[in-house]
Amino acid sequence: MTQAHQFEAQTSYGLAAGAAAAVVFSSTAFAHCDSCQKCPGSDSKAAPVSVTMKMKAEKTPDTSQKRKDELDISVAHPGNESSMAAGRVIMKMNAEETPEAAQGWAEELDNSLDHEAVLDAAELARLASTGVLPVVHHPVVMAPNVPPPLTRRHPARVVANIECIDKVMPVSQFHKYPYWTFNGGVPGPFIRARVGDVLELNFTNRDSSGMAHNIDCHAVIGPGGGGPCTFAEQDETKTGIFKLMHPGLFVYHCAAAPAPQHIQNGMFGMILVEPEEGLPRVDREFYMMQHEIYAIESEDNSSLLEPDYESGLAENPMYVLFNGKEGALVNKPLMSKQGERVRIFFGNAGPNLASSFHVTGQVFDKLYRDADLVSPPARYVQTTLVPAGGATVVELNAVVPGTYTLVDHSIFRLDKGAVGFLKVKGAPRPDIYDSKAMPQTCPNCKLHD
Repeated sequence: MTQAHQFEAQTSYGLAAGAAAAVVFSSTAFAHCDSCQKCPGSDSKAAPVSVTMKMKAEKTPDTSQKRKDELDISVAHPGNESSMAAGRVIMKMNAEETPEAAQGWAEELDNSLDHEAVLDAAELARLASTGVLPVVHHPVVMAPNVPPPLTRRHPARVVANIECIDKVMPVSQFHKYPYWTFNGGVPGPFIRARVGDVLELNFTNRDSSGMAHNIDCHAVIGPGGGGPCTFAEQDETKTGIFKLMHPGLFVYHCAAAPAPQHIQNGMFGMILVEPEEGLPRVDREFYMMQHEIYAIESEDNSSLLEPDYESGLAENPMYVLFNGKEGALVNKPLMSKQGERVRIFFGNAGPNLASSFHVTGQVFDKLYRDADLVSPPARYVQTTLVPAGGATVVELNAVVPGTYTLVDHSIFRLDKGAVGFLKVKGAPRPDIYDSKAMPQTCPNCKLHD
């Protein structure tokens, strides 16, 4: 295997390697990051590697000198070369022989990514069947919009193209944040497929910082959720080919090290895998995701935020957001008409907090708890818990016109940005909702428009 290491953000690095796959889990290339504590170790037969480590400069000269001395010691091995300038370390090093790690890697992957493996007749038949599927090129659809429901009742080869694009974007009226986006938005594109489909996921890394990225898709069965197949250095395109075997609503996200940083930086989205019979028809569908930002203000520009790993470890976010920005669903609320049935696909990217998703003034007529689309849905639920890395699907009826507030009912998060609106247009329904005096909202309350 060939490998390329990249150190990033104080303590982590990614490792690229070569390998293969077939049928359920396949790729055109393969990689993993071996400092994220999630992947097995590197291969003992690896070729020489190149390492880039980016460091945040220390504020005190003494600490900086100490860190430099430590680095000089840590890279002073035979065959290694290093240089340091302006807080950036470039190291040229040879991969060490690590038979124990190599054995662990082999045990972890077994034959799952071996293009040279001898396949039996049954497996060859399964592989051939995927090659004759009709090809569907998936459109790029960004939140809060959702691709239209599927009308086909047969599997297809769904080709989805996702790009990493770094952008400085507003997260509130006070701050901007340096996001790593999927296709220029937070969250990334919504992918809609059907159980039995083969997903051909083309991932292109256009991050100008030179950071390596990948996509871990929770709908994918195989090591790393496809992350090793999609690990891409700057300006690379990697393709993973995965059979979608289970219906549900699944989160996808970057899992390159450090994974929490990549997730809070906006690298997440969702994929809907419909059951064979599809989903019941509704009038409106919307796409929402919640996530947190752990950051501090830049010393040079207080309106620009910088990621803060320590507050992430302490699970104390500066912002808790719907769709990547405070006010994203306030300034542009979800819109519906009286009498319509509304379905919300809701995901929680985390990286830390669970969400208590609630719509003020509504009861979920149907709740597909944990995005389970096979079991009978729960009925008449007020609030649902969505863990980090999880999702849910809720349906409600727009009966009484007005403004309905979307919140995380861990309600202090309201003041960190977790609020949005669903507006229903229509005629009054005094038989359901009435008062003896004119309704009145509290001034300056974020719960009300």
